[in-house]
Parts: sequence; C-alpha cells; structure tokens
Amino acid sequence: MEVGSDIDILIKDDDFESNGKSDIACWTRAKVLEILGSNIKVQILGTGMIKILGLHSSNILPINTFSTDFEWRQSLKVNDEIDFLDNRSWYRSTIIDIPSHYRNKRVKYALRIYRENGKSQDKLFHKNYFGWSETFDAEVSAYHPRIRK
Repeated sequence: MEVGSDIDILIKDDDFESNGKSDIACWTRAKVLEILGSNIKVQILGTGMIKILGLHSSNILPINTFSTDFEWRQSLKVNDEIDFLDNRSWYRSTIIDIPSHYRNKRVKYALRIYRENGKSQDKLFHKNYFGWSETFDAEVSAYHPRIRK
C-alpha cells in the first residue's frame, strides 16, 4: 500500500449521518492520501470523505477485493431501480433525479417502482406505481450503504 494507490474500504451508515445504524455497511473504494506511522489517511472516492484507520485494519483491503459495485454506483441514472434500506426494511425504489449541483454524486430516490398496473398514481410524473408517496422521497450519496443493487 502506498500513497496515491486505490484500496477497498468498508464504510458504515454512520459515516454519512449519525442515526445509530452502524450495523449497515458496504465496501467501496478509497485513495491513500498519507501513511501516518501505524495509521493510514484515505479519501473515500465519490464522497470526498476523509478517514484515518489503522494500517492493519480489517476495514481496508486491496483494490477490487470487495468493492464490486463501485462502477454500478457511479453509473446510476434516472429510472434505475435500486433497493433502499429505510429504517429496518428494504424497499424496491426508483432513482428519480441525479442532482448536478453537488460536488460528489448524489441520487434522489423514491420508495416506489413504476408499473402500468400500479395501485397509485404519482403526482409528479403522473405514472402508476407500487410503494410509497412522494412525501418519502429523499436524497443520499450514490455510495451510501443503504443503497443496493
């Protein structure tokens, strides 16, 4: 491991917000910024977050060990369907916007999927859907652990 190299890193829900869901995690990629004695300083790619971990932490591994969905997250686009963890349940969801005014990629998701035979109609898009109304739409980092394929 050397400065400038990419590695895999385990990130947790509470890296993004402190809401007590630290048991939710996913692997992503980071760039090594500095080796600080027995610690390593990294920048989590796609988020801009900086973390310092022990050089021998089990939360860092060689690149491509576990960060198998990094490219998928980078390529998320409007109308893509994802699974999103809201509270304690996973919901099939739809990406409804990719806000461009952020430095790092974020997605706006809806806790619903659009189907012609859907039981409700979306007020924004006037399409039928299954799931929750627009009042539950929210934005998160595309690299957030609560997003899955």
